Amino acid sequence: MKKIILILLASLLGYALLYFSLSFVVSNLSKWEVKGFLTRTLTKEKVPLSIFEMPMSEGIKYVPEKTHRHLIEGDDVYSHFVYERNSQGKPIRNKCYNIGPSNSIITTDEYLKYYLAYEYNKEGKLSAEVCYEGKGADNKWFTQDDLESYNSVYEYDGNGNKLRAVRHKKDGSIVQYTTFEASPKGLIIKDLIYKGKGADNKWFSADDEIEKYHRFEYDNKEYLVRIAEYHAERNGQGKVGVWFSPDDMISATKSFSYCDDGYMTKIKKCIGAGIDNLWFTDDDVVQYYTVYNYTKHTHKAKKGT
Repeated sequence: MKKIILILLASLLGYALLYFSLSFVVSNLSKWEVKGFLTRTLTKEKVPLSIFEMPMSEGIKYVPEKTHRHLIEGDDVYSHFVYERNSQGKPIRNKCYNIGPSNSIITTDEYLKYYLAYEYNKEGKLSAEVCYEGKGADNKWFTQDDLESYNSVYEYDGNGNKLRAVRHKKDGSIVQYTTFEASPKGLIIKDLIYKGKGADNKWFSADDEIEKYHRFEYDNKEYLVRIAEYHAERNGQGKVGVWFSPDDMISATKSFSYCDDGYMTKIKKCIGAGIDNLWFTDDDVVQYYTVYNYTKHTHKAKKGT
């Protein structure tokens, strides 16, 4: 009888140790790194991050078919972006650098071209973006007299869906605005950019002048994979000359790549359909591509764009 009791106690102890071991592994999976990229925080349903929520530390924009030293695939660096984040992981500043005489990235001769500063509302959504393009009278960056290029204000509906972004000059006058259309799931499926007032000389009226619009495409996991652009100055309205008709013509595209854990690693912009005259094929004419790098950063996955 005693042997049976001892066997039962040993079995219970073994199951307990196995349970706690598995609990430890699961609780720490979200902190491990895979292939140099952060893993996503485990949730009951794995959902994609919006591009703006991606916790990248830097982005490097390349122009293809140039030859400079220390660059991937022999291509030329166009810009180098460095992101600063607050304690919640949200970007508060995006600094854009141009490479210096050494033609290499991350060197002391890089120089700051401009930076974007971000603000958020009480719900944690982006409420304002300000672009600074130069140093002020004190000849120092990141001070109160930095030269503002423009500022954009973001508006949302009661469900938290992005409705409109209005861009202003420093004097408050409107430069352009963008409206957004979302799917029932809250994913942006189209945006429409207006660049001027119409014949009535009033903003936000039916005859405002359209500059371009974009259509967004997602995969079956709701990750943004493609954007098609239709631009007024590049035959976006097609032969009919009417917006949103079947013959609207794509003028440019963007394609998005991700690592296994859902973080965006590359954006590629194309400005030509190539010899086959078909978009999103291997011979598309690449204008630039941006590669994103990540450092260790705690971040909870959220759905949306």
